[in-house]
Parts: sequence; structure tokens; C-alpha cells
Amino acid sequence: MVKTESSISGIYDMEMNCYEFRCTRHSPYIRAIHEAVDNGTDKCMVFEWMDTNLWTLRTRAQELRQPFLKVTARSILEATKPELQHEMQAPLILRIDR
Repeated sequence: MVKTESSISGIYDMEMNCYEFRCTRHSPYIRAIHEAVDNGTDKCMVFEWMDTNLWTLRTRAQELRQPFLKVTARSILEATKPELQHEMQAPLILRIDR
């Protein structure tokens, strides 16, 4: 999968920075970035291909019901919280409505 730079300034760089975190790079739940291309004019990120992701599951939300999506999102956020706290060297508060 290839993701190109957004027309909104800073979004691409912010997302690219997220992939610098060790917890993001090693998470089995987040697409791995294979390459970042910047030729001075255009920028893009090349990701691994996954059969399913949270974005594609949103179209099946009625079928899966909201609790499934909430549990999935909560599990991913809770799994990455300790790593993010360590790498940011600051307390991290995640609020997940239950």
C-alpha cells in the first residue's frame, strides 16, 4: 500500500514521526512501513499489505457490532501505552470510553 502526502501541511510528517516509535514499528496490529520516498517534490510511504484493518472493518460495523470495535481499539491502545510512555519519557493518559 502506498500513502501519499496530504494537502494539509504537517500531517505527513506527523504520521511519519509516529512510525519512528519502537512500539509502532514492532506492533503486529499496525501496518509496517517498508520505505519512505522523498524526491524533493513528492513524498510517500510504502506499507506492508494486510488483508484486514480497522478502516475496512468500519463498513462492517453493523454486522460486527460496536463492542467488537471498541474492544479492538482499547486492546491496541492499552498494548502500546507502556511503550509510548517509555519512549516519550512522560506520563501518557489514554481515555477510552467504556
